[in-house]
Amino acid sequence: MKLDGTVIWTIGIPTESGKYQKPEQYNPTAIAVGPNRHVYVADGYGQNWVHEFDENQKYVRSFGGPGKEPGKFQTCHGLAIDPRGQKPLLLVCDRENRRLQHFDLDGNFVAVIAEDLRRPCSVSFHGDKVAVAELEGRVAILDGSNKLVATLGDNPDKEQWAKFDVAPKDWKEGIFNAPHGVSFDKDANLYVEDWNKTGRISKFEKIKSEALAK
Repeated sequence: MKLDGTVIWTIGIPTESGKYQKPEQYNPTAIAVGPNRHVYVADGYGQNWVHEFDENQKYVRSFGGPGKEPGKFQTCHGLAIDPRGQKPLLLVCDRENRRLQHFDLDGNFVAVIAEDLRRPCSVSFHGDKVAVAELEGRVAILDGSNKLVATLGDNPDKEQWAKFDVAPKDWKEGIFNAPHGVSFDKDANLYVEDWNKTGRISKFEKIKSEALAK
């Protein structure tokens, strides 16, 4: 779409993939656009394939598929192009396997880069850091080596983790219930969207070094 809402193109169900017998089996949850203008679509609530389309929106290939072994998915919920290495890679939030996986832009499995997360949904990059929205009440910050270096909004009440119906009166400022979306801005401030029926977006401001010095 253009910024005024004009639709430029639409990609429908990738019937060429042979993965779908019925339209309702296709339930995409994320997209990412590569530097080659190829579009990657995660069917996270459907059949757990990532589908690749070229710059003309023509189907190229599918990769992944359901499973627990490396290169497979249980709810490939979020996608992003990871710019931190020598070449860009596709990062997949493999939510119910509680891990992040790297693939090259041809769909080849590269590595599991983080495990034992709290159901990762989406990611955002700033410099060598990556913020991970975890459905179970936390945002994780990983460094350039994909090691956990910080957490934000960690909810100590497990009864509120990944809950859609926590009443606003029971929310705590700066504490998450079910982080679902996350995005850095250019100044490294972080915006987090909680998954709930009334909606909440929180902003975390980056601490300036001068403030830390004081």
